[in-house]
Amino acid sequence: ATALAGFALRGADHDPPGDAVSGRAATSIRSLLALPGFLPMLVANGLIQGSHATYYSFSSVHWRASGLGERDIGLLWAEGVFAEILLFAFGRRFAERLGARRLFVLGAATSMLRWMVFGATTDFGTLAIFNALHAFSFGATHLATMGWIQAHVPRVAAATAQGMLSAWSAGLGFVIATSLATWLYPSFGAG
Repeated sequence: ATALAGFALRGADHDPPGDAVSGRAATSIRSLLALPGFLPMLVANGLIQGSHATYYSFSSVHWRASGLGERDIGLLWAEGVFAEILLFAFGRRFAERLGARRLFVLGAATSMLRWMVFGATTDFGTLAIFNALHAFSFGATHLATMGWIQAHVPRVAAATAQGMLSAWSAGLGFVIATSLATWLYPSFGAG
């Protein structure tokens, strides 16, 4: 749907009609894939963001089955979003100081820590402490990705890069990760 919407905007910035647009887009995609570090950046983003698939799909189910109430589950979800918003609102200097590479490492490390703790306990207090890491597991990874694109992708290709990122990370990569979670969770639960 996003790709179709993009093609519908074709004359908005005076693009040439027809094949010239699709030819330029194909060249832009090829040039992005050839850009040093672009594919590793996509893979890093997809793996870290994809690691959230089980959380997004099954955390409420798991927490409810372990005895947590609706209020506590809602608070955990709200806390994660609030922590992410705080990082986005106040973390600019922090993100600039760390840079994209260290933000990716931070996102990966906090994701691993978070999922290990979430797999080991359903104690509300412990979950609440480690759920604040959503600011880094999701937020730092997003900032790393946007920072990398801003620093390494020519401005004329930035929208294409973000579209490719969305198609991979929030699209195909997340579908694959969610499918794996759907297959694994019934067999292994939180483990």
